[in-house]
Amino acid sequence: MKVKRFIARLLVLGMILSAFSVITPELDSKAATVVPATVNYKVHQQGYGWLPFVANGKSSGNIGVGKRLEAIKISFTSKLTGNIKYRAYVQKKGWTAWAQNGALAGTTGEKLRIEAIQIKVTGQLAATYDVYYRVYVDGAGWLGWAKNGEKAGSGGASKRMECMQVKLVRKDGGGKIPVNGAIKEAYVDKNFFSNEINIEEALNAYPLNPMITHDEVLDARVKEILNEVTTDKMTTYEKLFAAYSWIIDNSEYGEGTQYSSYSWNNSKMNYFTNYDAMVVNASYSILFEGKGSCHNYAAAFVILARAIGVDAYWIDGSVTYNEHKWVYVMLNGKPYFTDPQIGDSCERYPVMDRKYFFFKSKEKLGNEGIEGYESYYYDESKIDEYIGKFGSFAAWQVL
Repeated sequence: MKVKRFIARLLVLGMILSAFSVITPELDSKAATVVPATVNYKVHQQGYGWLPFVANGKSSGNIGVGKRLEAIKISFTSKLTGNIKYRAYVQKKGWTAWAQNGALAGTTGEKLRIEAIQIKVTGQLAATYDVYYRVYVDGAGWLGWAKNGEKAGSGGASKRMECMQVKLVRKDGGGKIPVNGAIKEAYVDKNFFSNEINIEEALNAYPLNPMITHDEVLDARVKEILNEVTTDKMTTYEKLFAAYSWIIDNSEYGEGTQYSSYSWNNSKMNYFTNYDAMVVNASYSILFEGKGSCHNYAAAFVILARAIGVDAYWIDGSVTYNEHKWVYVMLNGKPYFTDPQIGDSCERYPVMDRKYFFFKSKEKLGNEGIEGYESYYYDESKIDEYIGKFGSFAAWQVL
């Protein structure tokens, strides 16, 4: 009996060991999907030379300085086998050969711009990760994300790349897939740029219709500000940018005490619509105290733009899923947007420029700004509502 029991125990033990021998490769296979990997990259930029390596989606390149990218280097660190391969489309030369292991793709010392790139992964790395990348292009801003060998940049438009971001994202759903901003296309051609108008020319040709609010205290303040920052010799574009800059230079984000809410606090005035009243009211905290939130910044610019003679409106929406307000003006039948509050925020970044949020098309709105402020959204039907249903704002109707 003891011998039989011993044999039975050996058989059971053998079955358990056999089971583990089958399971172990599966566990190893799953473990391979979570082996960490880091992508490292840097760019050679006109006037700067080689910038330091950055990793995992950070920006490489200086935005807003008008300097071309001329070469790139990419590598990765991981226990996974495989590689990251990449190439660049160079002005006058076309596509370079595929490079890897941190080798140079592009040129240095030849004053030639990179216009587009492709990046792909191979081996175990490709089985475990997707590579995502996007580029910042002159005249467009941040384009959409490309992945796994797709083109990113522009073709046939003679536009320089100024910055790039690269990320490795796990295929098993354990990584965060990057979200596009306003522009979804990762690669654009010359037709993409042909629809843009010259903002300065369009504003200077705008048929002016200066308006006052009929709030005597506010109108006096508006006149004081515009007398301070504008002259009769300035163009409409210059006057609007001066007013926009005055708001940025004289304001900070916060809660003002002067009429900062959406309620109407001036019993002497009775506007034709609540919308008119809210915009006039919300402008007080910026124009008198230099403090307010997005709706105060936007309202202040609406008031100043209308005093100059441009038909500006307040628009509701969101930025990166946070409720937000900014300003729109219709030019040549197309809406263009100005966001003085985010324009003020970008002043904290040395490579940013306040013009990035001054009269931008829907396609560009946010794409030339601060990381984290790319995803503007608004209900396009509200544009017509603000002009029509919500009031005859263009005439500043006062009862």
